[in-house]
Amino acid sequence: MLIFPAIDLYEGQCVRLTRGDFSTKKVYDSSPSEMAKIFTDKGFTHLHVIDLEGAENGRIINWDAISSIISETDLKVHAGGGIRTEDDVEKLLSIGVKRVILGTVIVESLGTAKSFLKGFGSDKIIAAADFNNGSIVGDGWKKEGIIHLGALWNHSMIPELNIF
Repeated sequence: MLIFPAIDLYEGQCVRLTRGDFSTKKVYDSSPSEMAKIFTDKGFTHLHVIDLEGAENGRIINWDAISSIISETDLKVHAGGGIRTEDDVEKLLSIGVKRVILGTVIVESLGTAKSFLKGFGSDKIIAAADFNNGSIVGDGWKKEGIIHLGALWNHSMIPELNIF
């Protein structure tokens, strides 16, 4: 079994939120790359990194923190948060991200997500969804009720999503 520790990024720092609520933000003392090194020292080989500012703003913000994690460790990094364009996917892969995590773009623009999958391959793309009160939420938990789970299970989108 693989266990993926996670680092959430905000303003270049390691943080943790409760259910996407930025008022609950806890900032950790270690820099993102130092925290990643701690995970490496503990024997982890993979890391899940989310740019919370990116998710909130719809574009990647914490490029430097993601780059430093990759350049200063041997971890296989999966990164997401605000990925909406092919350029974002290309840039993440070019700096050494092993897999790009797509969230909001999957439910808001399935065609775009499918294009990323076709263009970059299923070994480079991960689908992710945050849930709150039975619905998928997006844009860093700011947009609620994008798709209700009950509707999702009966929706024609499901066969499309299974390609991930």
